[in-house]
Amino acid sequence: MEGMVRIEMYKVRGKNKKTGEWVYSRSIDDRGMDGVFMRSRGSWVEVDSGTVGRGVCVDSDFRDDIYEGDIMEYPEHPLEKGGCGYVISFDDNLCCFTKSPIRGDRLNPAVPLSTEWLENVERVGTIHG
Repeated sequence: MEGMVRIEMYKVRGKNKKTGEWVYSRSIDDRGMDGVFMRSRGSWVEVDSGTVGRGVCVDSDFRDDIYEGDIMEYPEHPLEKGGCGYVISFDDNLCCFTKSPIRGDRLNPAVPLSTEWLENVERVGTIHG
């Protein structure tokens, strides 16, 4: 596959362009103008590049994997009751995953993630719908 840039990561996720279903992989190929492809079940699947997110590698008992773009909240302070939600992202300047608090429609400055924080929150959605 000449001319392709293959990125091997811990874990990535993106939405299948044809089905809208999440695709999970450890490999992603950026074919430039031809699209972004992820290896899934032995074949390459084209994904929506705007939904691709890296997996957060945590050393904890967290039930499910967490990815960039996930929205987290404290169960005892849910968003629908005025609580604060957090969007997970990767900060290239800090070289770490971060959480950005959301209040209403405003996204506040990001702070680095901690394993302890992740053990007290739950995923309630994703910015990708």
